[in-house]
Amino acid sequence: MKDGLFLNQKKYIEDLLEKCGFGNARSLPTPMVSSCNLSANDGSPIQQVTEYQSIVGAIQYIIITQPEIAYAVNQICQFMQSPLYLQFNAVKRILRYLQGTSDYGLKFPNNSHLSITGFADANWAQILMIDDPLLSIASISEVIL
Repeated sequence: MKDGLFLNQKKYIEDLLEKCGFGNARSLPTPMVSSCNLSANDGSPIQQVTEYQSIVGAIQYIIITQPEIAYAVNQICQFMQSPLYLQFNAVKRILRYLQGTSDYGLKFPNNSHLSITGFADANWAQILMIDDPLLSIASISEVIL
């Protein structure tokens, strides 16, 4: 604590790896191969769709402390509805990468001038109605689309 704050998800990652059967897997140096081209049309569909969705959902949570996996996770998230074996192999590669990087995290040293700013626009539709009370729900959905 005197040096600052270090955030990681080592226990969460280790539990996920054990659950997926990757507890003793050999680690890989990168979360995705640079030449990897995931497509919705190449390959055959997997039978374990809910397992894929569960693992990918858990991996999404890890991005908070390991932002270097964000691109790879974004790529596999695009196939949540009907994943193929190619995408499932990409998920397995990310798991193997996490095997070797479970102790990675974010360090916020005491001497840094950290300023966190957040923005939210959760009620923008309500603001539209205030600006134009005649705006109907049907026209709000048109604005969204």
